[in-house]
Amino acid sequence: MIERFHYVLKSGTKIEALQLKQAESLQKAIHIYSIAAMRIMQMVYFSRVNPEVNCEIVLTNEQWVVLYMLIHKQKEIPKEPPSINEAVRWIGRLGGHLGRKQDGEPGLKAVWKGYKKLCDATIIYNAMVT
Repeated sequence: MIERFHYVLKSGTKIEALQLKQAESLQKAIHIYSIAAMRIMQMVYFSRVNPEVNCEIVLTNEQWVVLYMLIHKQKEIPKEPPSINEAVRWIGRLGGHLGRKQDGEPGLKAVWKGYKKLCDATIIYNAMVT
């Protein structure tokens, strides 16, 4: 599990590319990026252990609404949020996972790429709504 965490931290967040010179700046970046890596892992693994749980356990209301609109290309939002498994599959699709039967569930890489797109889209959505 720790190896997967370091994989997401290093490759997913690209923390090494920052090339920060001050120790304090690097420490702050590691803290923030570690939280991002943990959230990605939490989504993926929680969707496999408890697939039917409401996705709001790891996504905000705005995030799942934006995710639904991106995937379904419509403004009409269901009253109930999707399950965590369904949300992670959608996030994986945003990250390039094709979702064919033989593909299995989306992995960490597809989820971190999709989650980045979801976060960017949510920022835009919030700017437009407020």
